[in-house]
Amino acid sequence: MEFKKIRLEDKEWMDKLLFEEHLSACEFSFGNNFIWGEGYDVTLAKSHGCGIIQYSNGTDICYSAPFGNGDKRAVICELMELCKNEARALIMYPVLDGLKDKLYDWFPGMFDISADRDDFDYIYTSKKLIELKGRKLSSKRNHIARFCDDPDWSYEKITKDNVRECIGMDKYWLSEKSEINEEIEMETVAIKRTVENFEALGMVGGILRQHGKIVAFTMGEKLNSDTLVVHFEKAHADIQGAYPMICRQFVLNEGKDYTYINREEDTGDMGLRQAKLSYQPDIILKKYSVITSNIVTAGKNDYEAIFDIWHKSFGDDKEYFDFYWNNRFDDNMYVIWADNKPVSMASVLSVGIMCDDEEISAKYIYAVATHPDYRERGYAKKIIDYIYNKFGEPLILQTAEESLENYYANMGFVSTFSKADEKFVKTNSDSNGILFLDIEPKEYTKLRNKHFNKNGFVVWDIDAIEYAMKENELCNGKTVKIMYSDNSSDIIMYRIEDSILKVVETTAKGEKLKSALNALMDKHNVENAEYKNNGGMIRSDKKFNFEGYINLTLG
Repeated sequence: MEFKKIRLEDKEWMDKLLFEEHLSACEFSFGNNFIWGEGYDVTLAKSHGCGIIQYSNGTDICYSAPFGNGDKRAVICELMELCKNEARALIMYPVLDGLKDKLYDWFPGMFDISADRDDFDYIYTSKKLIELKGRKLSSKRNHIARFCDDPDWSYEKITKDNVRECIGMDKYWLSEKSEINEEIEMETVAIKRTVENFEALGMVGGILRQHGKIVAFTMGEKLNSDTLVVHFEKAHADIQGAYPMICRQFVLNEGKDYTYINREEDTGDMGLRQAKLSYQPDIILKKYSVITSNIVTAGKNDYEAIFDIWHKSFGDDKEYFDFYWNNRFDDNMYVIWADNKPVSMASVLSVGIMCDDEEISAKYIYAVATHPDYRERGYAKKIIDYIYNKFGEPLILQTAEESLENYYANMGFVSTFSKADEKFVKTNSDSNGILFLDIEPKEYTKLRNKHFNKNGFVVWDIDAIEYAMKENELCNGKTVKIMYSDNSSDIIMYRIEDSILKVVETTAKGEKLKSALNALMDKHNVENAEYKNNGGMIRSDKKFNFEGYINLTLG
């Protein structure tokens, strides 16, 4: 396998192999790789009827997924051997769902496969971007209307005669930036390469003018038979409506014959993310990074082995395990293999922690377990260390038993979250006027966040809250809104176990909690209730000076 620097002469064979597969990720176009070729040191190779892109991400040599209708498995085997000989891991990006599933089949126990939300592509129907129908897109229509208040505007197709004007427009765009980073500098080089090779690359683009002066431009190319990809979109930020206007005009004039428009990723820029989401994407395309590793992600083919570990460690039945597997298992369980099967595991979920009025990203660790036959080998610590080093974010967990705190303390965790252990016996106190109403996850999340929002509060998104409510229901539980006679309200999640009403989570306190529990104990014909919070632990390079709240831990 011989890699050579990307050249214009490679476009014909590369397009042929790319179009064989109908790939939807923005990286799978010749133009994209050519214009970024200098910044990422892009080289190409052909092997076993496939094309492969090699590039540098600054610290590592990486490869695209093989593309074309050739023998992808053979290509990957060849890449693995190449990397092994050079004593480095094989890193592939982007990999899409179809190939990801095959990797678990072809190479069990060999790859850590993960998706980063910052890298997902935003894909829209061209019809949506042209028509901008509906209430959710009304602001786009309004901004365009304000742009059109000045009738002296025009749109024109980019050609060899006007394409160089885009460089001047990019310089103006740069002048508006308060800070120029390396990524922006690389983009400037990429725009220059696009302009210099516009026709040879088969690019299409549009220019928006106001009073004859260019105020916006955009450029893109054919990605596959039904998708146009947008590589650049620049506009004067101080001209209202310039951005939505160039977007709409470009798709209307250059993209109307395509079903979809791929507007690429947001790279983790929250302002850009909000802008892309505001257009209501039809598809948010997952893209995966794949790396050879001794600690890997579990695949769906590992079901039996994972259930065996789970059942022997936690005692849960198949129904409960299947509920987790069908709802929370998604390339987020890390395992160590031995004797051709997973033998140790830990799952990861993304959460937030409130810290000085700011939500910081963290990872919640749960379902940490090792098969009894493989314990005392340090496997769990290796997995947790790997997760910590990979994500570079605080890790939080809640131990099932207090006795395990020393175990996790040896892994660098410290107790940070508040604990509770309260018991209640039904009394004859007045609980008249209390109502228990059904509640949806959205409202529960809103009320929960409002009540607990303080330093150390662990923030779950709506999907996680919905899962917690369903998991509670599976365990003979209910989640309701408490309405008191004075029109105030609380929320409570509870379940009945061994004739005891066990509170999973509630915002109620003091006498109101006692009254609510009395009413619930009466309703369910039980005499006792309890609220237990095992607290939690955190591992981080940063020292947190708070006693936080973590109680809802998703089982």
